[in-house]
Amino acid sequence: MNNINLFDFSVRYLFNAFWKLWPLIIVVAGAGLILNNKTADRALWLVFFLVIIGYAFFLQYGNPFSNNIDGNITDNRNNIQDNRYYPLSSEDQKGNLNLNIGATRFTVTAIEFDNLIEVDSNIENLRIDVTDSGTHTAANIRNSGDLMNIGGVSNNTLDVFINNTVPWDLKVNCGAVDGSMDLSEIASENIDVSIGAGKLALTLGNNASNQNLKLNAGVSEIEIHIPESSAVKISFKGALNSTNIDSLGLSRQDNTYVSDNFDSAENKIEMDIEIGLGKLDFEFY
Repeated sequence: MNNINLFDFSVRYLFNAFWKLWPLIIVVAGAGLILNNKTADRALWLVFFLVIIGYAFFLQYGNPFSNNIDGNITDNRNNIQDNRYYPLSSEDQKGNLNLNIGATRFTVTAIEFDNLIEVDSNIENLRIDVTDSGTHTAANIRNSGDLMNIGGVSNNTLDVFINNTVPWDLKVNCGAVDGSMDLSEIASENIDVSIGAGKLALTLGNNASNQNLKLNAGVSEIEIHIPESSAVKISFKGALNSTNIDSLGLSRQDNTYVSDNFDSAENKIEMDIEIGLGKLDFEFY
């Protein structure tokens, strides 16, 4: 608790915690009706408010038991670093990148450099946790609290650079975003993307023999760039406004589109896509 200034607590995190956990009101009210006991009912509501307050503190200050293993990656809310990095180790054989962000313009780019990962951002409440388990290193990046942006336009920017000599698995969970992910230079077997609303341009590569993309989006505009040398299998569902998938020359099997040479191809990309409402375009390059 020495690192937590109670007087620095922001009420906006309390509102955000309530916004996320409001369905518990129904649970507490229902449990109170079933128990039909005033003492138990008061105890349930007390627990509810304690959970809200505790979760609000967690959103603002994060997990007090997390261990940041790299001194270059820090989270000092009073002295934000614009550039943070984690050096590449000779033992690094695979990376896992997890993004949990909202109201942000972001990019993810694979490049050749001396670091495993580097982050440039102007987000005040950005949190980065890097954990090393020997040959695998996981980087977790998130907005602190994933705060609601009420009545305004976000100026948040986040640029993530990952080393292209290391295979990566990526998981992206974001709210309202404008994003670009260039993964053409890395071997990535698993890519999992969830978007509430916004735009995303995703460029895939052919450095992995089998690549799996899972994409779930709400109201979104999605562009996916695919190497011409890769065979694809695309299945999707949702009330799409428009898509150019019929122009790709793929064979259709119900809601699945498949390259004719998929079974024999050296490089395969399988996509499982679900979009509530929006636009989905593909382009071979």
